Amino acid sequence: MFVAGFALGDPDGGAWGQQGFLIAPWILAVPGLVLSYVTAALYVPKIR
Repeated sequence: MFVAGFALGDPDGGAWGQQGFLIAPWILAVPGLVLSYVTAALYVPKIR
């Protein structure tokens, strides 16, 4: 999904919706990345 959002964006023009696809992946990906690191940090010690 993250890469597909960038592929749908058009920075050189196009409709506002196409430019929104350049912003939306970052808004969705950054919290997702943080959550994945937090989950890994909480889960890895339980494995050991």
